[in-house]
Amino acid sequence: KGKVEVDSTQINKKVIQNNVKSMLELLNDPYRADGKISLSKDSSLLELSYFFYKLLFNRKWLKTLPERIIIIPDDALYNLPFDALVTVSPQGKMIAELTQDSNFTVFKHAFSYCFSANVLMEMEKQVVPTDLKRCLAILAPARKEPNVKIEVEAIEKNSTFTCLSFSDKESTKENFWKACNQYAYIHVAAHAFVRPNPDSNYLKFWPSNKEPSDTALFLHELYRHRFHQELINLSACETASGAFQEGEGNFSLARGLAHGGIRSILSTLWRVPTDGKAFIMPGFYAQLQSTSKDVALQEAKCSFLKNGDFNHHPQNWAGYVLIGTSTNSKRGFSAFFAITLIIGCVLAIGGFFFLNRNKKKKKTL
Repeated sequence: KGKVEVDSTQINKKVIQNNVKSMLELLNDPYRADGKISLSKDSSLLELSYFFYKLLFNRKWLKTLPERIIIIPDDALYNLPFDALVTVSPQGKMIAELTQDSNFTVFKHAFSYCFSANVLMEMEKQVVPTDLKRCLAILAPARKEPNVKIEVEAIEKNSTFTCLSFSDKESTKENFWKACNQYAYIHVAAHAFVRPNPDSNYLKFWPSNKEPSDTALFLHELYRHRFHQELINLSACETASGAFQEGEGNFSLARGLAHGGIRSILSTLWRVPTDGKAFIMPGFYAQLQSTSKDVALQEAKCSFLKNGDFNHHPQNWAGYVLIGTSTNSKRGFSAFFAITLIIGCVLAIGGFFFLNRNKKKKKTL
């Protein structure tokens, strides 16, 4: 409190860009040609992870960092999973050993991200209207696919939230917009597509009986809409990724939601496999009722890493990132409710003065 620390290091931007790119490639594809995990790829991934830890965190004054950290990244660092950084030299060590010894930053810190400090301040100011129900609406247009089915059923079974689930055929773009007008929390388990032209990034919903264009929800549509949600979870491929623009960050689907006034977005940096989604997402929602969003996500990931039934490769857990405010908002009034209340107060005051005036006239007569 009342203290600002500034630090800098001399490093070529191209080195950071190339290393982040290499790290993402290894996270997206950690396998050999025969489909088994590649130990040489794991070794390269861990060395890159430790490189970024030393670059960004290995400072004397950073040793006293708080448990919760807000990251305002720039350039290629938008695509870096900060909670997957290795805190000790990984020389000769395996992912399982590093996990067992709690040598990833996720065991020490809860991370949240935002595009800029100004955007974060605006998201913090947003108030969830009282007429939005505080339950979880789940839209899963790809529900019949085995991986999505496992994820959604695990959320429905284990989440402490009251869940309103749409069937695959009900998970249309039209129903997504309706859900945005009714519910404070929305989970979308769908396919997402990232294009060179950011306006062409889209989420794929179930086709309706209308025009084929109603299947795709494009980034430019999100920019034109106002959102009042506490959280929208874009559980789809690379929803935090997109074309980078200097001073703006990634033009991702998550960025479109942030521009629309939402408080928080849960999104992905790559294709998170099924076992990660099916365990981490229900754990996140279970914790969310009693703690902040960043801590809920951290605890869900740590629980996943402590469970011996899963592959603890960072590909399975580090891809989920929280963008926006990590705190839970106080309930507010919707614009319609506020206007109605103001009109009601004006009429009541007017009626009071009108009655008093009539009483005075009667006394005078």
